[in-house]
Amino acid sequence: MSIDRHLDVNATRTGAVRLSANLQPEEMKHGAYVRDVDSLTARRLAIELLQAAEEADRIIADR
Repeated sequence: MSIDRHLDVNATRTGAVRLSANLQPEEMKHGAYVRDVDSLTARRLAIELLQAAEEADRIIADR
């Protein structure tokens, strides 16, 4: 899954939800990541987080 092509949301093999981002140099230096989040982007991110959480639950249940 990917939102705005710079933030990925997925479930790991251990059943955790992971958010990873392609950070810009100043974001890596300061350890912060918030960029261009409007209400539509926030809703899309929420959907992706819920989907990844469901996938993580399935991974844990299948153990």
